Amino acid sequence: MDPSHYLDLFVAEAREHLGAASELTAGLATSEAPEGALRELFRHLHSIKGMAASMGYAAMSALAHDAESLMERLREGGLNPGAAHGVLEGTLACLERMVEAAERRTERVDDPERASLQDRLEREVRGAAGPGAPAYDAGGHATPARRGPDLAAGCVRIALIVRRDASFPAVRAALVLGRLAKLGRIVRTEPPMAALRMGHFDGRLLVTIVSEHSARALGVKIAAIEDVATFTLGPAEAPGEPARPEAAKLSLRVRADRLDALLEDAIDLMSSLGRAPGLEREAKTARRLYDGLVDVRLVPFEVAARRIERVAQELGRRLGKPVRLEVAGRDVRLDRGVLDGLTDPLLHMIRNAIDHGIEPPEERRRRKKPEVGRIGIAIKRRSASLVVTVRDDGRGLDPRAIKQEAIERGLIGPAQAVRLTDPEALQLITLPGFSTSAAPNEVSGRGVGMDIVRSGVETLGGRLRIETRPGRGTRFEMTFPVGVALIPAFLVRAGGEVFAVPLSALERIAVLDDQNTEWRDGARFLSEGESTIALTRLDERLGLAPDPAPPAPMVLVCPSPYGARGLEVDAVLDRREIVVRPLPAPLQAVPLYAGAASLPDGSIALLLDLPAVWGEEGRG
Repeated sequence: MDPSHYLDLFVAEAREHLGAASELTAGLATSEAPEGALRELFRHLHSIKGMAASMGYAAMSALAHDAESLMERLREGGLNPGAAHGVLEGTLACLERMVEAAERRTERVDDPERASLQDRLEREVRGAAGPGAPAYDAGGHATPARRGPDLAAGCVRIALIVRRDASFPAVRAALVLGRLAKLGRIVRTEPPMAALRMGHFDGRLLVTIVSEHSARALGVKIAAIEDVATFTLGPAEAPGEPARPEAAKLSLRVRADRLDALLEDAIDLMSSLGRAPGLEREAKTARRLYDGLVDVRLVPFEVAARRIERVAQELGRRLGKPVRLEVAGRDVRLDRGVLDGLTDPLLHMIRNAIDHGIEPPEERRRRKKPEVGRIGIAIKRRSASLVVTVRDDGRGLDPRAIKQEAIERGLIGPAQAVRLTDPEALQLITLPGFSTSAAPNEVSGRGVGMDIVRSGVETLGGRLRIETRPGRGTRFEMTFPVGVALIPAFLVRAGGEVFAVPLSALERIAVLDDQNTEWRDGARFLSEGESTIALTRLDERLGLAPDPAPPAPMVLVCPSPYGARGLEVDAVLDRREIVVRPLPAPLQAVPLYAGAASLPDGSIALLLDLPAVWGEEGRG
């Protein structure tokens, strides 16, 4: 078996386990984690260990294995969860970097911090036993350095190691369990009996037992079992009533291209039924099919947000720059392909913000800024587009310094630099080879970070805008098509062409006549009492020849952060739900359109991106 065939599946599943483990680990910092949370965290680490081993990633498997050992001590009750929080967070961040290395098909999947983390984990494990989790020597007496109060009879967790020189250790473990069963009722074992029968055993056994014996009496009896080398005892939660089994929810992994093919069939079916009269029931069924297929592909942004937060916290600690990452729009659901393509650009931007943008604490104090740097990510839907912003309150960017750096690196000439506006100069940081770092480090400064961001955004058919306030921070805005989307829209005509306008972008529609319009300085306005709204002719904005005699010019009144806008069109034709598809290259580079829709008569209507039409995109 060639493991490389399963790399994509490994990466996807490993990140799911790491995301869940990170969320559980966050709870260890503030309170004692319940048994269920510790058990779940152990399960995720165990899954990562097994998956990494099956792929041949020995270093990753070993690190997850040592993290498992720490979880065992946590579950025994001999280690405060808060004490394990830091090393577990560092371990998860290291595992994340190793998964990234595997995804890049790096020859050796390892990380420079892995060895030191394993040392820390081992130290925590060695010193984990404390009050309430006494260790016992071969005579069954509590070790003096770790002596604690005797445990009462009841539910006890036993962590033991089978003698290393024992032949057939899995069989020996089964014999040990047989002896323990005579001391009480065994509630749970790890590894489970099924794994022991298959020979899967590394010498460590965790047993939860309900016994009438005191812990001291149990210690004496367990010490008498020949195949037990060492063991510890700790309290455990008494088993509750068995939960009623819920209906199983089967999860399947389906290739995205197969879902896309089904989605295309559903769209074609909807279009065909839309042109045929008297098939309302069939059209509703097709709509449900479409909605279901789209829903299968959607995942919340929260999935990526947890990973980005983990990277930001770990990097801030490494660089000595405390940062607070604020995420808005966690519940926005995205196509899985869009989310996967968006995550890497976001990670690069966060790394750059912490390494280049956020100042060290002493510099922030001199600038009268809070010592903790702030980075914000916001994601929202806008008709058929997705808008993602990343902002920080760091140093900001200097367009003049950027132009000079680009000249010195030979990326542009002096004459070209003079002609560049400040917004254009900011785009220079996305050129391959551009960097303002005096010396490269393992975080950034090799001239590849923002180049990767730009490439990733363009691959998704998006656009990148950069704004800055020197000394106050930087703001990046990325606009993407969300993929195939079904949206309510108005169909309008201008310059003899049909366009679609998202219903969500409109406030109302007005008819133009001589009584409600006025001219000032050559510009036309819609007059409504004491207020006026500036009008923009759509055909002029798009460079189309005007209709010589439109029947009754209409105005689409649109709300805007900068005041209401009026878009003059020749006619409003219809209101309907349209299936919008992203524009193919090179049309995706045209900033005025957010996609295209196929109409029932077979013609194509371009979906207008109204903020781009007004020229407001990226302002603020």
